[in-house]
Amino acid sequence: MVTAFTTDAIDPGATGTFSIIVDVTAAAAPGVVNAVTVSGGGDSSRGNNRDVDPTPVQAFPNLV
Repeated sequence: MVTAFTTDAIDPGATGTFSIIVDVTAAAAPGVVNAVTVSGGGDSSRGNNRDVDPTPVQAFPNLV
């Protein structure tokens, strides 16, 4: 689990961006699901505060 926050205001209709770099091992095959939930800032539309992103992971043999 990763927790990230910003103190910057995000205007209605605008977007915020976070970049997270991960190291995924072959044990994650055949895939993982990344999920995100946001909150705060006086948000009046809580129905769109969660998203999921299924991500395929291909396991390649170690040929070394």
